Amino acid sequence: MSGIKIISGLATLVILGSASFYIYINHHLETTYPVSPLITEPSTRKLLRGAALREHVAPDPSIAYLFLLKALEEIHATGELAEESPEVQELVQEDGDLMRLRQINLVTSLGEVFALKGDTETAKALFGSALADVKKHGGDGGWLCLDAVLMYNLAQVAERVREVEESGAWANSALAVVREHGDVRACVNCETHVVRLMGRLAEKRGELEEALGLYQKSLELARQSGTGNIEETKDAVAKIEEKIAAVE
Repeated sequence: MSGIKIISGLATLVILGSASFYIYINHHLETTYPVSPLITEPSTRKLLRGAALREHVAPDPSIAYLFLLKALEEIHATGELAEESPEVQELVQEDGDLMRLRQINLVTSLGEVFALKGDTETAKALFGSALADVKKHGGDGGWLCLDAVLMYNLAQVAERVREVEESGAWANSALAVVREHGDVRACVNCETHVVRLMGRLAEKRGELEEALGLYQKSLELARQSGTGNIEETKDAVAKIEEKIAAVE
């Protein structure tokens, strides 16, 4: 019986903890990204909170776009607000921004496919086009550090065609961006990859000690952000240590 009581007590704590977290998230969304009081339909308000959650707190532009689109459909169906009202126009603008972000993510993915296939010119053109759009329309949420990701992609493309100086320039530009947002996990994740790339470039220049320091920094960042390339970075550290030992 005591075991059942313990399990029951733990379950209650989990439920209470989940409920508290839910209340906190809703309070955060209502205070930071408030829904207009003129929108009274409960389901519409929930959709708009969901859009805010997926745009700012746990960014996923595709899901945020769908939430926002559904909310606009409901507002139109109920006739609660006129289409030309400031509240609706603001949502339409936000909907357009999310659609643009979704398109940029698709272009980036397409560029990565071309890069993997060895078509570096097309990949470079796609990444460059996406980067220009991000610089023009960027913001927080899903936009944050997206410019750094594209710079990293351009650095990789340059590295692939042995343009070491160009690759290093893009990597340094990406690093400058991500280090402005050291508390954002996605930015730390990007920094992990950028620093490891810089380690590869240093290794190609024969600067083994510098390469080792960069690989070790990349490993530290990978552990900090919980990225999936920890083992690969550990291998890079081990190999460069072997090279240094062989030289000595």
